[in-house]
Amino acid sequence: MRARATGASGSAAATEPMPERPWSDVPPLVKSVAATLILGAIAVLVVAAWRSTPHAAADMLTSPGLWISVLLVVLMDLYPLAPWAADVPSLRRPISRAAPLLVAVVYVFGWPAVLLMPLLGASYLLVIEQRRAWRVGVNVAFAVLQAGGVAGVLGWVVGSDPAHGSQPGPTPLVVLVASVLGSLVWVLINTIVSGWIIGVSSRRGLLGAALVVYRDTRFWLVGFALTPVLAWLMLTAPLLLPLVGLLIAVMWQALVVAGRLNRQARTDALTGLANRSALLDDLDELLPANGVVLLFADIDLFKQVNDTHGHPTGDRVLAELGRRIRRCAAEHRELRAPTDTFAARIGGDEFVVLLAERCTDRQVNDFATELSAQVACPIKLGDLVVTVECSYGWHRSRRTEQPLDVLRAADRELYRRKHLRRGGDDPGAARSAAAS
Repeated sequence: MRARATGASGSAAATEPMPERPWSDVPPLVKSVAATLILGAIAVLVVAAWRSTPHAAADMLTSPGLWISVLLVVLMDLYPLAPWAADVPSLRRPISRAAPLLVAVVYVFGWPAVLLMPLLGASYLLVIEQRRAWRVGVNVAFAVLQAGGVAGVLGWVVGSDPAHGSQPGPTPLVVLVASVLGSLVWVLINTIVSGWIIGVSSRRGLLGAALVVYRDTRFWLVGFALTPVLAWLMLTAPLLLPLVGLLIAVMWQALVVAGRLNRQARTDALTGLANRSALLDDLDELLPANGVVLLFADIDLFKQVNDTHGHPTGDRVLAELGRRIRRCAAEHRELRAPTDTFAARIGGDEFVVLLAERCTDRQVNDFATELSAQVACPIKLGDLVVTVECSYGWHRSRRTEQPLDVLRAADRELYRRKHLRRGGDDPGAARSAAAS
């Protein structure tokens, strides 16, 4: 429908996992999960202190391998801040890039290394914006729990603390087995705890966390493949660790280039929004476990803008509309679907916004009305002022639907509204733009 109102979107209780908001505004269930994680981490630190002997701690603190590893941890986690990597936002995801090195440190030095985890496991938080104090505590607790799990399992299965053991050093095979096992434990704890966190506010749970791990498969495989090498060098030739640091830098630079190319392939060059391919890929991940509300909008009579003012002017109008849609979605983060592709341009004048399935019908309609109002504001292009309006339709996904099914259903609803507004009949079929 045409925008005639500026209604504000309704406020929803935040159900995003571990929402980025003041502690006083966090839902009680999320508070309980956060408090449990922090208390669990404190318990792990107590166990680590009990299991650590003064001799083992002294051996660790005097080992050059430890301090070189600490430096590498910081450099690896802060790598996204490098000028040549700053334009790849996917590197700023809240994961520890140094996790493979942390697993090696825990294997080599055992429980004493767990006591250092509040420092070693927190450096990556510096690259994440708007991180509140309680979120820092939760993420540090997460790192402590993972390290404690690795130390406990390795100590039970293969015997950790080889750096200060009285027996001969472990064989390469033992180091390989321990590194693989420790990496699996780290990822398993990551998946289980993430699933618990996600499950308090959505129906994704462990399945959602597993999907996240699957999406990060390249990172896990490439990173943890270095864990046995790092552990072996810590034990036998710690002064060679900086050479591994160079290898890690090359690896991350390759990921930077790949991330940049991937972003370009998924981005509409004119508006900076996601393109059709990125939208369908993200819908393919969202629909099985999470669901979505897809809002489909197109610009009324946009062809007249191109015919009257020329295609360059039309492109400038579309670019401005893309900025407005992105800004409107950013102002209502609590309504957005849990995906990076929250807004997309999928055709000439066709746009899509993905909203969380938990949104009520009223919230969706209020958001669509506000979006329409922002689109309808005059666009100043030098001496020229262009005014356009948009029509919209939306569809709440079902578990059995495929991405194109959801897109077509929202497009049918958009077209139905247009015909009703014009006094016509329901066309009953999607337009070719969405069906292609």
